[in-house]
Amino acid sequence: MQMPMFNKNCLSDLSYLMLNLDEVFKDASLYQEIQRTILKDSLLFHLSRNEAYNDYYHSFGLKDPRDDGFSVSTIPLLPSSLFKRPDLNLATLSCEKIIKQCNSSGTRGSLSSVPRDEDTLTNFLGSITSTLSCLLELERCGNHKALILGPPPEEAGDLWFSYVLSTMALSFNAEYFEHDGVFNVADAVAAVQAAVERKAAVLIIGPPFRILEMCDYLSELRRSICLEESSYVISAGGWKNKENRAVPRDTFSKVVELTFGLDGRFVRDSYNMVEFNTVLNECASHEKHVLPWVDVVVRDPKTNEALPDGQVGILSLYDGSALSYPCFILSEDYGVAESGRCGCGRHGKRVRVIRRMEGMEARGCALKMAAITDETNSNVSNRFFKSFYRCPELYASR
Repeated sequence: MQMPMFNKNCLSDLSYLMLNLDEVFKDASLYQEIQRTILKDSLLFHLSRNEAYNDYYHSFGLKDPRDDGFSVSTIPLLPSSLFKRPDLNLATLSCEKIIKQCNSSGTRGSLSSVPRDEDTLTNFLGSITSTLSCLLELERCGNHKALILGPPPEEAGDLWFSYVLSTMALSFNAEYFEHDGVFNVADAVAAVQAAVERKAAVLIIGPPFRILEMCDYLSELRRSICLEESSYVISAGGWKNKENRAVPRDTFSKVVELTFGLDGRFVRDSYNMVEFNTVLNECASHEKHVLPWVDVVVRDPKTNEALPDGQVGILSLYDGSALSYPCFILSEDYGVAESGRCGCGRHGKRVRVIRRMEGMEARGCALKMAAITDETNSNVSNRFFKSFYRCPELYASR
């Protein structure tokens, strides 16, 4: 397989890569080469077009990324909290090219707002369809009936969580069960039953609390519904403001398996956040695979240091699919990364998300990291926070 072509007019021909994910996951060296090349070209793209990010990059004395020794982990990160700042313009492209301001749900306070152009949104959608095909082995225009426990696209608007749900099954025959902000659990259960009676496989896609609502509804009726072979239940979006209902992943999976007569391999979870332009889906081994245009580096919350496989830290996300803004994000999620060959046989990095930071915890972590000096004997620069938490005007609105 040849490397995707890069040129001065676009970041990469990601569509070709998305169509050939299976081949990339078979070859560890190819996976790493593509990952490094795409992210380096992404960095060069934003440095050449985003004056504020270019200034930010060079304020640390970093060398030209085209020089030997470039490492993805040295790319300066944007803390996800910056996208809550209306006084900062983080966009790489002009406002005329931005077609959607994607907003977070605001369950933890102020809204994040992320600018996306048509190509960036197309790449986001490609991350969904390519992994449904590759990791879930679903045909792109298959016969599955998709049951979305969220609003239809026309009602999703700019709210990212709703938009992600509404677009996760655009290539399937989809039905939606939230209208005017109200979720109808009885209609969703009736649609599942009707599909089973037609012997049709289904994709049930929704946040875990709504999937559990369906399970509770059937439990109250003392019923279960045995789904057709190759059906999937896919949770996405986390618990949002329903943390009081949150249950461990194993408990959640067991409830779903018993309610819908599924093998556990067909209960999957997805990871995304509004600042991140790719959806990470699970394979049959319940591993969230890092796609080859993305890298995830786990960092020590006290030193910023990149941690080895298996150690818990803050997830930093590098995504080469975004043209409209530098998608090099320090998240507010704790997690673990693993490299090597997965139990499913695919090569490359995987990530497991453990929990979100609490609001005060996230702010405290930022302040601690900003205060790090060379006296800590750390070899890692505190570039991730010093500009924004001590002198945010360095990344001024342009």
